Amino acid sequence: MRILFICPSQRPQACGVGDYTRGLASACEERGIRCGIISLNEPDAKHADGTEDTDLRWCCGVDEHWKSKASKLGHAVDRFAPDWVSLQFVPYGYHPRGLCRDLVKILKGLPTTTRRHVFFHELCLGLQLEETFKNRVVGLLQSRIIQHILRVWRADCVHTHAAPYESWLRECSVQVKPLPLFGNIPVVRTIAPVDPVFDEWVNQRDSEGKSSWIAGYFGTFYPGAADKKFVALLRKFAQTTGRQMLCFLVGRQNPEARQRWEALERSSDNILRWIFLGEMDAASVSSYLQQLDFGIAATPWALAEKSGGIATMREHGLPVLIPRNDWTPRLAVAEMSHDGLIPAWKEETVYQQLLNPVVQKPLRDTHGQIVSQFLEDLGAHRI
Repeated sequence: MRILFICPSQRPQACGVGDYTRGLASACEERGIRCGIISLNEPDAKHADGTEDTDLRWCCGVDEHWKSKASKLGHAVDRFAPDWVSLQFVPYGYHPRGLCRDLVKILKGLPTTTRRHVFFHELCLGLQLEETFKNRVVGLLQSRIIQHILRVWRADCVHTHAAPYESWLRECSVQVKPLPLFGNIPVVRTIAPVDPVFDEWVNQRDSEGKSSWIAGYFGTFYPGAADKKFVALLRKFAQTTGRQMLCFLVGRQNPEARQRWEALERSSDNILRWIFLGEMDAASVSSYLQQLDFGIAATPWALAEKSGGIATMREHGLPVLIPRNDWTPRLAVAEMSHDGLIPAWKEETVYQQLLNPVVQKPLRDTHGQIVSQFLEDLGAHRI
């Protein structure tokens, strides 16, 4: 079988969906599946230098005209002759405001003889009850574009991961199958130094008999990821247990996220301290995660299944604290219960699970089961 994946960017850590796509393609190739990847929105010109026929990787620059991108996609299909073309969809990956009309035009030109797959990593704004009027309007435009993509793409197999997305797609009469995410950071076997500041705090904790709690975020620091109630909870937990609380942040951040974190840094004291580590390579991230007492997620509880950061933390054996419960699905979904995730608004649960954690060893082969399911679902639609 041959699969050609379409994603926004292939540059490592430039795009979560791109990282996932490269990991999925690599895992498929280990099963003997030939895979190609074409990215349609590379932000860096040096990663969009035309076609690379030799390694079956093709790139399009963010400023390229849609006709040029369509031509490259056509070339990739002709060159590779895939049995399946897999669209890895996230609206803001293909357009800065999530209004990816040009993507519709690009997809229209694909030969009809090829089987089509789509994985909806995100959908449109407006799927939550708390949405602002402005976002509901933008979401309406985005939903119309997505429905146009569904008509043009005529997918033989549709996947998504989060229950609210699954409900919306079923509302659109789409036969969708759930497919969990796997993490985007491989688990290293040997823990190496991470950062001088982090390493010093870890050594102090371990040498002084658990004198502090070391917690950490990984990924974008979204609004609401550390509101006043959550900060108060961490402070109270630190005081109750008699251990200082250290919260670290790893990952590339936009200016707004940095400002939010800097406000927390200014509030640091001997009870609760906030420390920014920034972007680092995958091996260092794995070493960082394996030395935390627990992870903290910036994604809302209702969308936990869509977070590659949460999947990565769970694969590294961490319990994960979820501060946000501010995203209520507009459509009915089954009650969500996430293994290993701790709702921060339930204080008794927080104390119980952090003080008596279920020890889980890091998982080094989580891709296997998920890739098997992916290929099995494609196999249900035989050529």
